[in-house]
Amino acid sequence: LFGLDLVQLHGNESPEFCENIRRSGVKVIKSFRVGDEFKEEEVEPYHGKCDYFLFDTQTSLYGGSGEKFNWETLLNYRGNTFFLLSGGITPGDAEALKTFSYPKCIGVDINSKFEISPAVKDAKLVKQFIKVIKNPGNKIDNKTLLI
Repeated sequence: LFGLDLVQLHGNESPEFCENIRRSGVKVIKSFRVGDEFKEEEVEPYHGKCDYFLFDTQTSLYGGSGEKFNWETLLNYRGNTFFLLSGGITPGDAEALKTFSYPKCIGVDINSKFEISPAVKDAKLVKQFIKVIKNPGNKIDNKTLLI
Protein backbone atom coordinates (compact mmCIF):
# COMPACT_ATOMS: atom_id res chain seq x y z
CA LEU A 1 0.00 0.00 0.00
CA PHE A 2 1.85 3.07 -1.28
CA GLY A 3 5.18 1.52 -0.18
CA LEU A 4 4.32 2.07 3.49
CA ASP A 5 5.66 -0.13 6.26
CA LEU A 6 3.53 1.30 9.07
CA VAL A 7 0.62 3.69 9.59
CA GLN A 8 -0.52 5.51 12.72
CA LEU A 9 -4.29 6.00 12.84
CA HIS A 10 -5.88 8.72 15.00
CA GLY A 11 -9.50 8.68 13.87
CA ASN A 12 -12.60 6.57 14.36
CA GLU A 13 -11.33 3.65 12.30
CA SER A 14 -13.17 0.39 12.86
CA PRO A 15 -11.39 -2.82 13.85
CA GLU A 16 -12.23 -4.18 10.39
CA PHE A 17 -10.62 -1.17 8.70
CA CYS A 18 -7.44 -1.69 10.74
CA GLU A 19 -7.44 -5.39 9.94
CA ASN A 20 -7.79 -4.72 6.20
CA ILE A 21 -4.76 -2.42 6.25
CA ARG A 22 -2.83 -5.03 8.19
CA ARG A 23 -3.74 -7.73 5.64
CA SER A 24 -2.09 -5.60 2.96
CA GLY A 25 1.24 -6.03 4.79
CA VAL A 26 1.29 -2.62 6.47
CA LYS A 27 1.69 -2.56 10.26
CA VAL A 28 -0.95 -0.59 12.15
CA ILE A 29 -0.59 1.63 15.21
CA LYS A 30 -4.08 2.54 16.44
CA SER A 31 -4.35 5.57 18.70
CA PHE A 32 -6.78 5.73 21.60
CA ARG A 33 -7.59 8.82 23.62
CA VAL A 34 -7.31 8.39 27.39
CA GLY A 35 -9.25 10.60 29.78
CA ASP A 36 -9.61 10.39 33.53
CA GLU A 37 -10.13 6.64 33.29
CA PHE A 38 -8.74 4.00 30.96
CA LYS A 39 -11.57 2.15 29.19
CA GLU A 40 -10.48 -1.37 28.26
CA GLU A 41 -13.77 -1.94 26.43
CA GLU A 42 -12.74 0.66 23.83
CA VAL A 43 -9.53 -1.15 22.89
CA GLU A 44 -10.78 -4.73 23.27
CA PRO A 45 -12.24 -5.06 19.73
CA TYR A 46 -8.88 -3.99 18.24
CA HIS A 47 -6.73 -6.75 19.79
CA GLY A 48 -5.44 -8.91 16.96
CA LYS A 49 -6.44 -6.30 14.39
CA CYS A 50 -3.58 -3.84 15.09
CA ASP A 51 0.12 -4.34 15.67
CA TYR A 52 0.45 -1.67 18.35
CA PHE A 53 -1.70 0.76 20.28
CA LEU A 54 -0.82 4.35 21.10
CA PHE A 55 -2.36 5.93 24.18
CA ASP A 56 -2.75 9.70 23.87
CA THR A 57 -4.53 12.41 25.84
CA GLN A 58 -8.27 12.75 25.30
CA THR A 59 -9.03 16.19 23.88
CA SER A 60 -11.37 17.57 21.24
CA LEU A 61 -8.51 17.11 18.73
CA TYR A 62 -7.24 13.86 17.23
CA GLY A 63 -3.58 13.71 18.22
CA GLY A 64 -1.06 16.47 18.57
CA SER A 65 -2.60 18.39 21.48
CA GLY A 66 0.61 18.44 23.52
CA GLU A 67 -1.43 17.77 26.68
CA LYS A 68 -0.60 15.07 29.22
CA PHE A 69 -2.83 12.47 30.83
CA ASN A 70 -2.32 10.54 34.05
CA TRP A 71 -0.14 7.60 33.02
CA GLU A 72 -1.27 5.65 36.08
CA THR A 73 -4.66 5.11 34.40
CA LEU A 74 -2.83 2.61 32.16
CA LEU A 75 -2.44 0.29 35.14
CA ASN A 76 -5.94 -0.86 34.13
CA TYR A 77 -4.72 -1.99 30.69
CA ARG A 78 -4.96 -5.78 30.58
CA GLY A 79 -4.49 -6.41 26.87
CA ASN A 80 -1.75 -8.31 25.08
CA THR A 81 -1.13 -5.69 22.39
CA PHE A 82 2.05 -3.71 22.96
CA PHE A 83 1.60 0.05 23.21
CA LEU A 84 3.35 3.39 22.88
CA LEU A 85 2.90 6.17 25.40
CA SER A 86 1.99 9.57 23.99
CA GLY A 87 0.38 12.76 25.17
CA GLY A 88 2.49 15.84 25.73
CA ILE A 89 5.76 14.07 26.50
CA THR A 90 8.47 16.71 26.88
CA PRO A 91 12.24 16.63 27.39
CA GLY A 92 11.54 17.22 31.08
CA ASP A 93 9.64 13.92 31.30
CA ALA A 94 12.80 11.85 30.87
CA GLU A 95 13.28 11.51 34.63
CA ALA A 96 9.68 10.36 35.19
CA LEU A 97 9.97 7.87 32.34
CA LYS A 98 12.98 6.28 34.03
CA THR A 99 10.59 4.68 36.51
CA PHE A 100 7.71 4.08 34.10
CA SER A 101 7.05 0.34 34.30
CA TYR A 102 4.25 -1.18 32.25
CA PRO A 103 5.02 -4.60 30.75
CA LYS A 104 3.33 -3.89 27.42
CA CYS A 105 4.79 -0.39 26.89
CA ILE A 106 7.44 -0.54 24.18
CA GLY A 107 8.10 3.13 23.60
CA VAL A 108 7.13 6.76 23.64
CA ASP A 109 5.84 9.16 21.01
CA ILE A 110 7.60 12.49 21.44
CA ASN A 111 6.00 15.71 20.29
CA SER A 112 6.55 19.28 19.19
CA LYS A 113 8.32 20.10 22.45
CA PHE A 114 11.36 18.45 20.82
CA GLU A 115 11.19 20.57 17.67
CA ILE A 116 13.35 23.49 16.59
CA SER A 117 10.81 24.35 13.87
CA PRO A 118 7.54 22.73 12.74
CA ALA A 119 8.14 19.01 12.06
CA VAL A 120 11.93 19.33 12.61
CA LYS A 121 13.22 17.66 15.77
CA ASP A 122 16.23 18.99 17.69
CA ALA A 123 18.66 16.06 17.32
CA LYS A 124 20.68 17.05 20.39
CA LEU A 125 17.58 17.27 22.56
CA VAL A 126 16.30 13.90 21.33
CA LYS A 127 19.71 12.29 21.86
CA GLN A 128 19.91 13.67 25.42
CA PHE A 129 16.36 12.44 26.15
CA ILE A 130 17.20 8.94 24.91
CA LYS A 131 20.39 8.88 26.96
CA VAL A 132 18.51 9.71 30.16
CA ILE A 133 15.70 7.18 29.71
CA LYS A 134 17.97 4.36 28.55
CA ASN A 135 20.56 4.53 31.32
CA PRO A 136 21.21 1.14 32.94
CA GLY A 137 18.83 0.42 35.78
CA ASN A 138 15.90 2.30 34.28
CA LYS A 139 12.58 0.52 33.79
CA ILE A 140 12.59 1.33 30.07
CA ASP A 141 14.91 -1.12 28.38
CA ASN A 142 17.02 -0.95 25.23
CA LYS A 143 14.20 -2.33 23.07
CA THR A 144 12.08 0.76 23.59
CA LEU A 145 10.95 2.53 20.44
CA LEU A 146 11.08 6.28 20.15
CA ILE A 147 8.89 7.96 17.56
